Amino acid sequence: MQCPRCLNEDSRYFYQGSKGLYCRKCVTFKRILLDDNEITYYQDKALDCDYQLSFTLTAQQTAISDQLAVMIDENDVLVYAACGAGKTEIVMKSIKKYLNNGKKVGFATPRRQVVIEVGKRLSQAFKQIDVTWVCEGYTSKTDGDLIVCTTHQLYRYHQYFDLLILDEPDAFPYRGNSILAGIVKTSCHGHLIYLTATPDVSLITLPTLTLFKRPHGHDLIVPKVIYCPVGLDYLFLLRWLHSRKRVLVFVPTIALSIKLAKLLCVPAFNSLTKEKDKIIDDFKSDQWKYLVCTTILERGITISNVNVCVFHAEHSVFDKASLIQIMGRIGRDPNHPYGDGLMICQRREKKIDECLKTIQMMNV
Repeated sequence: MQCPRCLNEDSRYFYQGSKGLYCRKCVTFKRILLDDNEITYYQDKALDCDYQLSFTLTAQQTAISDQLAVMIDENDVLVYAACGAGKTEIVMKSIKKYLNNGKKVGFATPRRQVVIEVGKRLSQAFKQIDVTWVCEGYTSKTDGDLIVCTTHQLYRYHQYFDLLILDEPDAFPYRGNSILAGIVKTSCHGHLIYLTATPDVSLITLPTLTLFKRPHGHDLIVPKVIYCPVGLDYLFLLRWLHSRKRVLVFVPTIALSIKLAKLLCVPAFNSLTKEKDKIIDDFKSDQWKYLVCTTILERGITISNVNVCVFHAEHSVFDKASLIQIMGRIGRDPNHPYGDGLMICQRREKKIDECLKTIQMMNV
């Protein structure tokens, strides 16, 4: 027995209901019977679309974009690129190729905030087509020429995509989630493009294209690390923040985000926060000098001229990948390629040293 949606084969999760045998492992997404194909049928519609960028791709970006458009016809491909290297723009040629050949294309990512960010960028680039976002707050419409969604929403698209682009496959909640991994695989009957700056061991065996240089040519920001005992860490943070503006302060827990936000008289941004989109827009427009957040904002989001601090970077919720991603928020804008990064820790950890070494490796 195998679930046609999540690929579960553990007999303990199957149950005989009144309508037939179904999988209880992924039942929260919608009940699916084992003998139910649940294929989403659609009519092939070859488009005549093109995309326009607000900047010109570098020679290296263009070369990788061209290679990817060829390689993806034969294999799944990993694009291993530094934060801010232009991964979304690199895949646009492949998106155009498939859409103009009458194929269905999806762009999936684990985080809702990234869906909104990427959805806006793809809508601006592909002005002639219908780019549909599907995530929390955007589920009234689920079909379009190009679908951008969270990995959770892929349950709606069983065997639907000819090309699926999976952004940040090493991010929570996708990483280590066998149900979501199965849903990703069964939503696409073609090939997948994996995009990440922090690939895990399950991806490094794939055909890989690498790009560590950002389009503006400046190096990635290597953060400063400060070790402070309990008590002094707050004093050092306040002193560091005093001379800076537009700072994302990352903390490991929701409780700490609320506590520190009250201390700084700014919003706390975490999974419980309401009006997330408004808070981000207000921060980008300098309504707030600082924004205290959890790892919910570690990936995908671009904020111009931002500085970053990780408070209690030694905490177990932060790993090497998340620290690299967090520091990758700095210097993404070609008009503001610089910025400050800081990790405040109470003790030394191997993951912090590995984060620094990886960023330095990418800069070589």
